[in-house]
Amino acid sequence: IKKKRMRSDCKDFRVTSSDGVTPLSHWIENGCNSNATNIWVKVPSLAGAAAATIYAYYGNSSSASASDFASTFPNNYVLTNGSDTAVGPQNYDWFEVGAGTTFNTQDEAVQEITARKIVVAGTVNGVARGFDGASVKGSGQGPGAGSYKSGAGYGGAGGQGQTSAWGEGGTLGVSYGNVSSQEIHMGSGGGASDNIQAPGGDGGGAVIFDAAEVAIPGTVTMSGGTHNTGTNQNGGGSGGGILILASRVNLSGILSVIGGDADGGTVRAGGAGGGGGGRI
Repeated sequence: IKKKRMRSDCKDFRVTSSDGVTPLSHWIENGCNSNATNIWVKVPSLAGAAAATIYAYYGNSSSASASDFASTFPNNYVLTNGSDTAVGPQNYDWFEVGAGTTFNTQDEAVQEITARKIVVAGTVNGVARGFDGASVKGSGQGPGAGSYKSGAGYGGAGGQGQTSAWGEGGTLGVSYGNVSSQEIHMGSGGGASDNIQAPGGDGGGAVIFDAAEVAIPGTVTMSGGTHNTGTNQNGGGSGGGILILASRVNLSGILSVIGGDADGGTVRAGGAGGGGGGRI
């Protein structure tokens, strides 16, 4: 473009296979001739670490644009309004949660999202979508579950429930998982009391983003849950997990795996313990 060989709007840009004739679908992302420009080309096949030869052509002053998102990413998911809830693993060429929208991860399962590119401009929500908190006096679910009145653990231990007229606080939830490996888990559930059978908070969900490129200008939250019953004695759920596997990551948004509050966020003598944080 600088040397006036290619049009400034890139409408003359074309890509062919190695025979120099067969056109290949392409899409120019983020406009033409900017620092953010990406040109995506759909190559029919590319086995393992093999190389493929393609050709780029330009210079036709009368060409109409051939840049086309749909043909380059035929299996795409783009959420443009409202909310949606996942059912099972998500596997697409392109996966995008638009600004102002919410994509809820599946409940009580690690959410896998695989694509060439993943964009989160809105919210991927997994708050309290992990292991269940205790519904009656006792322990929640999961490897870091909190027992009677105590918070659940995951990346860090949960808070221990305190002694009160309703009895001793239970065992706090322990941390689990491996910070140096590519494993991720859901948050565990908090413990409940026999006071009024206030349920423990559910653990945060877990999500795996697996793509060549991941861009998150929005929010991904896998935080633990809390139950604000207006009373007390319920432990918070631990925060869940976020794992990003990508060659390129553009992160300008928010990742959250905060543990859930105890007692619905109210501090009391003899109260319960909050949930530990998760892992990113």
